[in-house]
Amino acid sequence: MIDARSGFAKDGAKNRLREQDIRRVFDAWETLENLEANGNLDDKEETIPHFARFVPYTEITNERNDCNLNVSRYITPVDTEIQQDLYAHLKLNGGLPVHNMAASASYAVDSLRSASFTNTYGTTPCIMDYARFNYVAQPGDKGVRLTPPDLGIYDYFLVKWSYQPLLDAGNEWDEQATLEGWVDEKAGDPRYRYGRQQIYSRYDPSAIEEDLGDDPIKAGEYGIKNLKYILANINDWVTDDTDFTHREQLYKQIANQYYRYLMNVMYNVGGIYLTEVKDGTRGQRHVSVPKNVQKASLAWILKEFKSADWLNNKELTKNFSMAVDMTPVLQKRLLDQLERLTGNILLSAHLSSNPYTVQEYLTDLYNGAFDSTIKGRKLTEGDKMLQRFIVDVSSSPWGK
Repeated sequence: MIDARSGFAKDGAKNRLREQDIRRVFDAWETLENLEANGNLDDKEETIPHFARFVPYTEITNERNDCNLNVSRYITPVDTEIQQDLYAHLKLNGGLPVHNMAASASYAVDSLRSASFTNTYGTTPCIMDYARFNYVAQPGDKGVRLTPPDLGIYDYFLVKWSYQPLLDAGNEWDEQATLEGWVDEKAGDPRYRYGRQQIYSRYDPSAIEEDLGDDPIKAGEYGIKNLKYILANINDWVTDDTDFTHREQLYKQIANQYYRYLMNVMYNVGGIYLTEVKDGTRGQRHVSVPKNVQKASLAWILKEFKSADWLNNKELTKNFSMAVDMTPVLQKRLLDQLERLTGNILLSAHLSSNPYTVQEYLTDLYNGAFDSTIKGRKLTEGDKMLQRFIVDVSSSPWGK
């Protein structure tokens, strides 16, 4: 049983199915099929709350239901009026809730490849996080949800905290004690952590828009696999594009998405986890990203920098207006970011008991740039570009 009656958009006098509505039904069906095939179905509970459930024949034919196939008999309905009010309040950002950019970082990366997990929790605990699509899921992951939840567990808590009547409270001070108690109960649970949106400066690598999961390197690896898969098939998939204009736009978006995955990892270098901690509750307001994570992140960035020539798909780019290869464009942007990192590294080191220092950063950067030369390997174009960068900036102040 699938209750898809609320999945549509009003189009004048008509109700129009959108692509995401069709996809949600399809994904739910696949999830139920897979669970049944693996013997993991629970016919007493809704597999996807308020949406899909495997109903045994005996329940349909029992005395109470008497073969009545009305879906609402078998799937608990959501209060539509309340649900729509929440959508208007949260999704349109017209009320109190603000963006929570730390939400998606609370989920383990590999859980985003699980059909049962994603169909229950989506990609993030909070829809006010920019976690628009599941780039971790791989082509062979059947039944995985690719979008955020309708409302996440953080959203439900937020609505409870904001709107639930406290009928036993004598005054606003009684209410305050109750509300603070609710928050204190969630302290330390990463799913309820708030991460402020960072606009002018980036310090916290766990509070970034468009990222997913608790490990940006692992998430980036999955995302890059998907980008390579798309690039390898783009000419076969897009056939109604005689002047290659659409494919050129898609190619540039692939490069931009690749850059985003790289930056998600680069924010670890000199990163500081920032948490809004109330006095008297557990947790720390400022925690530097561990030294080993910063070093591993820089090493991964340099590895990707030197192997980014997979973007140079000449069979594709030769048909573009100027045959532009996005590889050097992306590498130049990365070099600009590497040069600016020293300020963040200084601050992060100041807050750490085991700091990753600027000297260590510059040493790792040098060793990474000249690794092939030191080991007698043939230099790639990425190696040469990185080495020229080291020589150039050595004669000018860093972080200028």
